[in-house]
Amino acid sequence: MSNLRELITELCPDGVEYKSLGDIVSIERGKRLVREQLSEEGKYPVYQNSMTPLGYHTEYNYDAGTTFIIGAGAAGEIGYSKVKFWAADDCYPLVCGENISSRYIYHALLREQPRIKSRVRKASIPRLSRNSIEQLKIPVPPIEVQCEIVQILDNFTELTAELTAELTAELTARKKQYEYYRDTLLTFGVHREGTFETKWRTLGEVCGLQAGKAIPAIEISPVQTKEYSVPCYGGNGLRGYVKTANQQGDKPLVGRQGALCGNVCYATGSYYATEHAVVVSDKGFFNSRFLYHALVHANLNQYKTAGAQPGLSVAKLEKVKIPVPEKEIQDRIAKVLDNFDAICSDLNIGLPAEIEARKKQYEYYRDMLLTFAAADDIILTDRQTDRQTDRQTDRQTDRQSLIKLLQYVFGYVKLPVSDIIYSLKTGLNPRQNFKLNVGGTIPYITGKDIYSNSVNISERTDRITEEALQLINRRAALQPGLLLFASTGTGTVGRMAIVHEYQNDWGISETLYAIKADETIVMPEFLMYMLYSADAKNQFEPKISKGSVPHLKVADLLNVCIAVPTLKKQNEIVSVLKYFDTLCNDLTTGLPAEIEARQKQYEYYRDKLLTFKELGA
Repeated sequence: MSNLRELITELCPDGVEYKSLGDIVSIERGKRLVREQLSEEGKYPVYQNSMTPLGYHTEYNYDAGTTFIIGAGAAGEIGYSKVKFWAADDCYPLVCGENISSRYIYHALLREQPRIKSRVRKASIPRLSRNSIEQLKIPVPPIEVQCEIVQILDNFTELTAELTAELTAELTARKKQYEYYRDTLLTFGVHREGTFETKWRTLGEVCGLQAGKAIPAIEISPVQTKEYSVPCYGGNGLRGYVKTANQQGDKPLVGRQGALCGNVCYATGSYYATEHAVVVSDKGFFNSRFLYHALVHANLNQYKTAGAQPGLSVAKLEKVKIPVPEKEIQDRIAKVLDNFDAICSDLNIGLPAEIEARKKQYEYYRDMLLTFAAADDIILTDRQTDRQTDRQTDRQTDRQSLIKLLQYVFGYVKLPVSDIIYSLKTGLNPRQNFKLNVGGTIPYITGKDIYSNSVNISERTDRITEEALQLINRRAALQPGLLLFASTGTGTVGRMAIVHEYQNDWGISETLYAIKADETIVMPEFLMYMLYSADAKNQFEPKISKGSVPHLKVADLLNVCIAVPTLKKQNEIVSVLKYFDTLCNDLTTGLPAEIEARQKQYEYYRDKLLTFKELGA
């Protein structure tokens, strides 16, 4: 920035002249291409009515490093091509004269974009005339100043792009996970407990399949307007917008022509399906969202015909087999996949929803990492806990060997909580048990003091005496590695925290269980995360008393069975979950907040750098 100040002081100390865009660049219009001249792949992109290339051409008509404005469709969008390209007739390339940087013009026009878009003529297809932008005035400093400004703003742009790429990669990873769990959930066979068998039927048996109707390309708008408001679906999903619908109701659509035939999308409400889309209508067998996910999972592209123009006929689709589980199963699977799909796919949900998605992702990862699948559950019970005799010690050693063997073979073993802990103790109520009035200096904690897996006593006002603390600590001293589990209280039952260091000056109330894990079998942190899992909660939450003060009995907690992998695997899982804990609990330093900060920083410096004192003002 200091170099820029020096340049401005040296080269334009009295201000900068504001000039009309038409006076400093040549606002040209691209040349029309017909569809036959375009290809899906090629050397030179063709820009027409959006920032997405219309296709590719064998020739170019503008050099790399040219700024352009879209004149129709996505009218008012500002582009800059780093490669040679073909500008079609709805694209205005800006050819710069001497001492004008095209990249500087790009940044300057981004700043003026709201004003440019306000001049777009709102019609069936939005349009921006050349006359409406010719008189747009922008500051024109010396070329040296322009180049310095470009360097500064490009640095911000690159940093934001890197951060956006990281977020995009994260979202891509989520989509891969979604696909993995989708395929797992949609792989059917005989239910493990033998209560039902999933039936497989052909699509022709359970669904009606009908191709849509052709519509001229001229009747399709690339953007939605008041007149062109009906979504139009083709072979590869949403194609644009038309005036009237030919379909009603929420249904999956399957593409039937082109390299991507077999592509599945989901249309809702009123819409138009072209001849390249097959509308799939349920005959009463499906939850429509389950049907959509099942069709995606079926990989319909594998049934396409070979040749230069692959196709997928309705007759071929009718023979494809698809699982038809019970409706209740369909509903549950559809709900899970829809929730995950929403987190993965909606890139316009904004920062608050992205933060919420991180929290949900954490919970999803936690439950998935803590769910171990095998042909049958391997459950061990009746552990011998008395270690006083040699015989009992031998039996315990044999049991630990058996646990390790099962972990090696199956990856995990299911054990009740009672079999993986040394002890479970509770605190005592100093007022009821010892008749000691509260009024000492030592805090004692309850379930209400546990937040986000940690203890917070900053607002704790109750205090006990040293005598009361000694009596409590004889029963449940707070030693490192103890798992505190809240057993009582509305909204607090099930809260947990790990004691990480000696707390000789804290006491715990009777509403907390102090659990000492057998660390030869289970890590305290892993036990905590497992008890947070959906599987564990489904076991103990129905046992919580429904009185005025909810309470979970010791026996009901000890009977909860959890999956216990090897200590090495536990450590890996705990490391992942701690990482997600950090992301969820410190979102202000997370990636979304950083991207937003970078964007605001760029806009600040862009506006600051492009604000000049006008010559003569």
